[in-house]
Order: sequence, then structure tokens, then C-alpha cells
Amino acid sequence: MVKKLPLHDLFFWTSSFFLLGVLLGSATQLFSYKIIWIFVATLILGILLRLRAGRIFLVLFILLGAIYFHVFDYFQKHPTPVFDQKIKFHATVEKVDPKINGQELTVKTDSPEIKLKIETFRYPAFNYGDYIKVEGKISKSKSEFINGVVYKPSIKLIESGRGWLIKKYLLKIRNDFENNLKKVLPYNQAVFLSGLTVGGRSEFSKELEEQFRQSGTLHLVALSGFNILIIVNYLGAFFLLFVSRRRAIFLTCFSIILFVLMTGAEASIIRAAIMGFIVILAEQSGRLFNIRNAITTAALIMVLFNPKVLVFDLGFQLSFLALMGIVYLKPILEGYLPKLLKKKLWLKDEILTTVSAEAVVLPVLFLKLGYASPWGIISNPLIALFIPLTMGLGFLTGAAGFISYYLSLPLGWLVNILLTYELAVIKVTSMLGGYF
Repeated sequence: MVKKLPLHDLFFWTSSFFLLGVLLGSATQLFSYKIIWIFVATLILGILLRLRAGRIFLVLFILLGAIYFHVFDYFQKHPTPVFDQKIKFHATVEKVDPKINGQELTVKTDSPEIKLKIETFRYPAFNYGDYIKVEGKISKSKSEFINGVVYKPSIKLIESGRGWLIKKYLLKIRNDFENNLKKVLPYNQAVFLSGLTVGGRSEFSKELEEQFRQSGTLHLVALSGFNILIIVNYLGAFFLLFVSRRRAIFLTCFSIILFVLMTGAEASIIRAAIMGFIVILAEQSGRLFNIRNAITTAALIMVLFNPKVLVFDLGFQLSFLALMGIVYLKPILEGYLPKLLKKKLWLKDEILTTVSAEAVVLPVLFLKLGYASPWGIISNPLIALFIPLTMGLGFLTGAAGFISYYLSLPLGWLVNILLTYELAVIKVTSMLGGYF
């Protein structure tokens, strides 16, 4: 008689097989069908040979995942834009990313409804919810989630105030927060702190971004699970000063939802927020936190909303791979450390965490982007130890700026010490040889 799978194991395997099916469904858009079906047949044969009798039904979830991807893709198909011809269209601004010498707008056109990126001049400045008339040429986009890119078009504002009112106010708070930091910090320190706290790196200079890339620290300003966990801890501690534990948890979860909306609701942020919610719920219920199922749950939720993130969203892939490296590879590496080093090695935990994440992520970065930096193994441990304190002081500095410039100024002096050190580490390690 076949032993039944525990419920948590059943969830993990059915979800994993479903995700595998979505992966295979996505791959049919990248390779020939012949190669895919050979791979599928080989994979299923291997699974059949390894699975015990009575558990073959799990293989059906591969088929369900592939079907789900193609059904989703069929209903999400958008008309192909007219490329490389000057056209006029109306659109609503969904996102604004200010640049040093311009601004990047993410817009959704009226009819047909497609999503475009518009790179334009810094002024006039546009805002979320603006309804605009655009005249220009649409070029092809490299992103699966953007239908085209328009460079330096003619833009006329028709109406303001469209869009979701709550999101509009949240974005205004974010912009004001970033401006508060710029008032009390040098430029590079301000944009770095904006990246750490609210994920804003759009105003990085090319030189600064290149230093982050060469030193292997660009992920620090991507609001990963590490950043979200720090925010969850700070929020939880703050709310506990005023309300009960149960209410503090509710307020923390609600605040994280607002924070995700404020920072753009990108794949890595949503994934990190979901992981944070799972940790909070596990602590509240008193149950043992199962990181394997938490990772699977976060991936499943995001893939159900948009199955294309599994293959086409690099940020999604890197955030999950880094987390899996920390969870599964780090204990293995720790087991190989001599007993003396386990007790005496300074920053042992930070070094192992960085090495585990980098080892899994570097090959994917190299395959996807054509480059990868090995120097994160040096820079990240030297910086990671100070990130929680930097973020905490950063949030206090930006928040104090809403009350008074003079109140935020001394906090800015303190956080500037940490930021200057961290940027110095990044600059020095970026000079070691760059990426390969």
C-alpha cells in the first residue's frame, strides 16, 4: 500500500509540477516544438521511473501548467504596434521614472490597448494619471512585457488626474520622500539611499550604475526580500509600541501592501512581500516556517497572475535563485568550513550568504546579459552588515523631512557616514577588474 503524502509535501510537489508545466509552455515560444517535445518526453519518462506507484497523477500537473500558460497567453495577446512609422495616439501615464537628463514614461494606449515606454526630455514633467497625446515612431522592445518604445516624441498633456487616487497619493509621498533625502545628502548618497529604501535607482548616473554593476552590488537597490524583511521588522517593532501584537501584525501587512504599490509593484518586490506575509502568518499561527513551501507559494501566486514572469522576467528569476542559493547551498558550504573558522571567522554569515547567492545567480546573469561580476563576494559582506542600520536611519531622515528640514538634517549627517563608507567599498571593488 502506497504511503500518502503529507499535505505540505503534496502542495509542494503539485505546485512544483505545475510550475514546470508553465516553464515548458513558456519555452515553446523560445525554441522549436520538436526540441521541446523531446525534452518533455525525456522528463516525463524520468519522473515515471522515479515516482512510486500511485503518485503518477502528479505528472498531470505538468500538462495543466503548460495549458494554463497558453490559455493565458491567448487571452492576453495585444495587437502588434505599427513600428518605425510616425503615428499619433492617446495614452494614460502609468509610471514615471525621472532620469538625470530626461524621464521615462510607462503608458497604456487607448485603442488598441498596448503598453509602451516613452523616453522623453526632463521637462515638461509628467505624472501618474496624466492623459497625453503622442506623436512619434514606435520601435521594438526587448521586453516581453512592453509592446514598444518611443524615443523623444512630441507629447501634449490633455488631462491630469486619471488613474487610481490612492496610488497617486502614494507616489507623491514617495517623490516627496526622495526629495527630502536630496535636501540633506550629497547626490550619490541620496540616490543610493532612495534605492535601498524605496527602490528608486532611475536617477543613478551612468558612472555610479557602472560602479554598482562592476562591484556586483546592483541588487542592493532592487528591493529584494532582504530589504523587505528589514522593513517588516522595523514596522512590527514600531506598531508594537502602540497596539497589541495581533493588531501590529495586521498594520504591518497593510503597510507592506501600500509600500508595494508605492514602489511600483515589480516582480521582485511582490515576491519579497509575499514571502514576508508568509513569515508573519507562520509566526502568528505558531507553526514552523517551511521555507521550501514559502518559496513555492510565492512563485505560484505570481505565476498564476502572470505565467510569463517565470521565463521572461529576469528580476523574478534572480530573486528566487538567490533565495534558493541561501536556503540550500549555504548550509552545504557551512558544513565544509573548519570548526575553528566557524567560530572565529569575522562576518562568516554574511560571507557565506553572499557566496551562496552569487554562486547561483552569476551563471544566469552571464547567460542572460552576457556579463557577471565576481567581486560581489568581497563587497557584499562588507556592506550587508550595515544595511539594516542604513535603511532605518534613511527612513527616519526622509520621514523627518516631512516635518522639518532642520529635524532631518542631523539624521542625514549620521546616515551619510554609513552611505559614504558603503559607496567607498563599491568604488574600490569596482576597480578590481570589473565584470567578465
